[in-house]
Amino acid sequence: RNPRYAFQELERLTRKSGSTLELRQVMAELASRWPKEPALQNEVAYLNLLLGDDPEPERKKAESLVREFPTSLSYRTTLALALWRLRDFADALGVYAGRTDDWSQAPAGQRAVYAAVLAGNGRTAEAREIARALAADQLRQEELELIQPLL
Repeated sequence: RNPRYAFQELERLTRKSGSTLELRQVMAELASRWPKEPALQNEVAYLNLLLGDDPEPERKKAESLVREFPTSLSYRTTLALALWRLRDFADALGVYAGRTDDWSQAPAGQRAVYAAVLAGNGRTAEAREIARALAADQLRQEELELIQPLL
């Protein structure tokens, strides 16, 4: 039997009812068991950034993932969050340059990061519009904190 299914169920339950710290623990365990899964590596980097870990190592991971998977909005958002945490707001916005993503279809957490990046670049009205359209119950506490100044 494949233990991956049990871990995926644990991830689902933790994502639904656990803290970000608990989710990071589960995701880090998954990533250590399946180190070649880029989505798991990205998720751990994203959660580390949400929890305020040193953004530089996470930036390097995210840059590598974006180079390998340039069409992934999720990986780009992790990179943008790392750059935002490093206060490199222009490069954070540049991560999305030349793309035509349908933000209405993106997960709420990704839209929260995008709103924070827009705000960091002085595009406050656009950022506020995105942030105010997000339901707080769709965001992790740390994602909500990213957009709190816009609400």
